[in-house]
Amino acid sequence: MKKNKCLLAFGLTNEEMLALRALGKVIEVKPEMAEMKIGKIPLYNGEELTTEKVMPNEKVVLFHDFADGEVRGMTKKVRNIAEGVILAIVTPMSKQWSLHYLVNHLMQERELYRNMQKGR
Repeated sequence: MKKNKCLLAFGLTNEEMLALRALGKVIEVKPEMAEMKIGKIPLYNGEELTTEKVMPNEKVVLFHDFADGEVRGMTKKVRNIAEGVILAIVTPMSKQWSLHYLVNHLMQERELYRNMQKGR
C-alpha cells in the first residue's frame, strides 16, 4: 500500500464528506488550493494559501495512489455518495498540474464525452 493513498475531494457537502470518510482517508480540497499542484496536496501542512483563481462549482473526487482494482471497487460507492461528481485517477502527469487546471480539464473531457454520446 502506498503511503499517500487517499481521496482528494473538492466541492462536496459536509454530509457527503462524512460519508466519503467512511471509505478511507479523505483530504478535503479547498478553493484556496487552486494553484497547488495535485501531487503536493496530500503533503499540505496547513500553511495559509491565497489565490486569484476562481474554482468552478463542481464536485470532484480524485483517487490518489490507488491501484486500478481499488478504484473500480470504489467508483460506484463514491457516485452513490455524491451525485454528479467528476471522478478521476491521479496520474504522474496530473500530479504536476494545478488543481484549477485539472478540474477545468476534467470538465472539458466530460463535455466532450457528453457530446460524443449525443452523436450516437
